Amino acid sequence: MIGFTGFALGLRLAGESANDPTLGLMYGDRSLSGELVASGDLPYGLRLTGVVGYRRTAGHQLEADGQLTAATSWMRYTPISATIGVRKTLSRVDLGLGVGPATVGFSEQVGEGDPQTSRGWKWGALVEGSARVHLGELQATDTAFAVEVSLGYRAMLRRHGDVCGTEPVCGLDLSAVRVGLGAVVAL
Repeated sequence: MIGFTGFALGLRLAGESANDPTLGLMYGDRSLSGELVASGDLPYGLRLTGVVGYRRTAGHQLEADGQLTAATSWMRYTPISATIGVRKTLSRVDLGLGVGPATVGFSEQVGEGDPQTSRGWKWGALVEGSARVHLGELQATDTAFAVEVSLGYRAMLRRHGDVCGTEPVCGLDLSAVRVGLGAVVAL
């Protein structure tokens, strides 16, 4: 049986820049969230990583002509991903590059008195690179504490075809460029 080594837990602050111009107009094209990160090292230089986050943004609803209205709207979403990738330890730095499935659960609420809510899940993939800098004296194995920086791209599926009416593509595009910074503790 193949076992995990180097199991680590961490918290990070992640920023996203959304691809969808409509979301950018309504909520701003950049947002921050907190994320919980868990990773384990596998044989042959592989690393399995799971991430769960939470984000809430507020903005204003758009008219059909693209103008912002006074109606307040909120979007809450939970990005979840799992990647498997290669890792390389260089002195005090672990470099990693992974790919895997990603999903985002979302809930959008428009208005206050009689709110309209849409919710659902979007599925896609995440490609992410990371650098984990260990705070030990000489080697990555000298300490349990590390600072991790990550950069990735989350590509999400959108609906196409007959379900969209006159639009060739419809629905929210939760694809985004992601940057994370956090602290990791090896267990």
